[in-house]
Amino acid sequence: MIKYKKANPSDSSEMTMVHLDTFDGFFLSSLGYGFLNTYYNTCIKSSDAFAICATDSETEKIVGFSLGCYNSNGFNKKLIKKNFLKYLLRSILIIFSKPNALIRLLNNLTKIDKNENDIGDYGELFSIAVDKDYQGLGIGKNLLKKFEYELKQKSVKKVTLTTDKKNNDNVLKFYKKFGYNVYYDFVSYPKREMYKLKKIL
Repeated sequence: MIKYKKANPSDSSEMTMVHLDTFDGFFLSSLGYGFLNTYYNTCIKSSDAFAICATDSETEKIVGFSLGCYNSNGFNKKLIKKNFLKYLLRSILIIFSKPNALIRLLNNLTKIDKNENDIGDYGELFSIAVDKDYQGLGIGKNLLKKFEYELKQKSVKKVTLTTDKKNNDNVLKFYKKFGYNVYYDFVSYPKREMYKLKKIL
């Protein structure tokens, strides 16, 4: 049986492992366990963000999660500023192991979307992941619904997410099934074509 709960900071380690298992080969995964764990941990501690975890009631293992914020406008920059020393340490470690990855991360954090109408006045889903052994059980759908429910409880009227534009048909189909539509497309550093999807809650 799968149970759902709001995440605690102590859950970030298991969430990170689910992420690494689910998104093997993706850019954020390439930054490594340490950076991802720091990001998830500081997000959960922030009053501007939250995560929902799916747990196996028999093993108490976290098998999926959704994570995002209530207001997207400048969220990541504020998060890094508030936890500057933690991110500085992680950045120094990445400089020596994967300098190109750090350059890519900084470019994407500082990029300005060309869509003039996007002022970030919405909640944003940063990540949703389900352990490969538990996929196909409706966990992703439930994590998305519970994420949206939490936003509604805070009177958030819109939610967005970012996903790949190309070779991503199944993911796009999943989100469109639940009412997400293309808000606009853009190119992230270096030349990754992306969609920003939006849903009115």
